[in-house]
Amino acid sequence: MNLKLTISIFTFCLMANFVFGQAKIVNPEPAKVVKNTFVSPVPLSQARSIIEETLFPSIFDQDTVCTQGLFNFFNSGGWGYVGGMNNFGDVEKAQLLNYEDDDNNYTVTEAFAFIGVAEVIGDGEVVAKIYESTADGSGPGDLVGTSEPLKVSELEIDEEFALPTPFVFATPVQVTTNGFFVSLDMSKLYTSQDTVGILMTDTDCGVAGEAWELFSDGVTWLSIADPNSWDIGSNFFMAAIVESDGLSATKELVAGNQRISLHDAYPNPTNDQLTISYDLAKSAAIQIEIYSLTGQVIQQIDKNTLPAGQYQERISTKNLATGTYFYGIRTDSGRLMQKFSVGK
Repeated sequence: MNLKLTISIFTFCLMANFVFGQAKIVNPEPAKVVKNTFVSPVPLSQARSIIEETLFPSIFDQDTVCTQGLFNFFNSGGWGYVGGMNNFGDVEKAQLLNYEDDDNNYTVTEAFAFIGVAEVIGDGEVVAKIYESTADGSGPGDLVGTSEPLKVSELEIDEEFALPTPFVFATPVQVTTNGFFVSLDMSKLYTSQDTVGILMTDTDCGVAGEAWELFSDGVTWLSIADPNSWDIGSNFFMAAIVESDGLSATKELVAGNQRISLHDAYPNPTNDQLTISYDLAKSAAIQIEIYSLTGQVIQQIDKNTLPAGQYQERISTKNLATGTYFYGIRTDSGRLMQKFSVGK
């Protein structure tokens, strides 16, 4: 069978799935379970400035078993994944993030997708998109921003832990609604024949009406809790960084049951040296890392096993080019990261 005929048959099957309805009355089967070691930032002190805050789906604000494990779900009624590409031809998966801002005027600077599977064949491109929310709760509204593209081979994958893949917006995205959707557009991967799946909460662990998908027609959005979709109560594990003018907070992140707190580094921006502060509630093996925006490890410091206590590490940034980076703490429980910038 020649390539053109194969593509024609594949395209017909995708269209047929849409024409006859996309009632996905199947039982998604977990392909893999990974540990979630990420939680929303916790305020420590407040000051008037530009807020920079990381938003996660609202289910992660609840300290329940729903936030401890994340899943890939097979489409057991056909090919592909619930959180990604499949034989129904889904082209985007979107997750609502809520941001309570006094004047509903803020910007999104980066989006993150936590990917569970990335099978590379043609190494096609994916992009993150930002949609404003609708007043009637009918899913994604106006498209207000599209990120720089990433190839499938650039997506962060780990067999045990949930790792964030950052998508950067060349121009910060202005949002005027009380909440917005982060969407991962995988439409080009049907041509490149790559496969991608976003990590999800369990089938009964999610906030109804917050996870949506775009059908193969490129127009129809439907909640994955809808009986004409997957009919499951999951949420997609995606996040975003927002900035607005208001009360800011020095933030603390806590990793798993090890309770490792990572504080804001200083000075930020920096030109020659960055001081990283972190607290250990109990003994842990620590690695300090510096990453590029694409997640590549640039610098690594192995601290071995440290006792409980408060620590500071001074890291030279003289060899880093001007730009934005992440600093992080890696332990057996996962990775905690914060952003910093270098200016010469």
